Amino acid sequence: MEIDKPRIPLEVRYFIIAQNTAGYKQLEIVDQVLKEFGISVSQGSVSYIISKYTEDKTVEDRSRSGRPKKLSKEEERALVKAVESDRTLNATRLFGDPKLNPPGPLTSQLDLFRGPSTLMACLTRQILLKRFRLKP
Repeated sequence: MEIDKPRIPLEVRYFIIAQNTAGYKQLEIVDQVLKEFGISVSQGSVSYIISKYTEDKTVEDRSRSGRPKKLSKEEERALVKAVESDRTLNATRLFGDPKLNPPGPLTSQLDLFRGPSTLMACLTRQILLKRFRLKP
């Protein structure tokens, strides 16, 4: 299992690039970041940020690969709202609900990918997020 490392804020990344452009060495930049922001960064992180900036001309996070979400944020909110208003609903009834699955040219295509299991997974995730007050 991989441990999530805290991301270096964009403000600090821009500071690192500015200091590099001004001619400071990487170890000097590490010390300056600690003094200015109170954040301890490694020399390797400074090196990586500089090389990424040289490649991409930006210090923004690169886009990540991965499977796209089946439900949009709006659809997830509508789903949660429907369940909260009527606790007797189940995933199969929700899947057939025309308000959440409006008929249209893409509905048959979407139905191939979104089914009761997708709705259940979304509801489970939203309930856990609310229960433990986590951010999505």
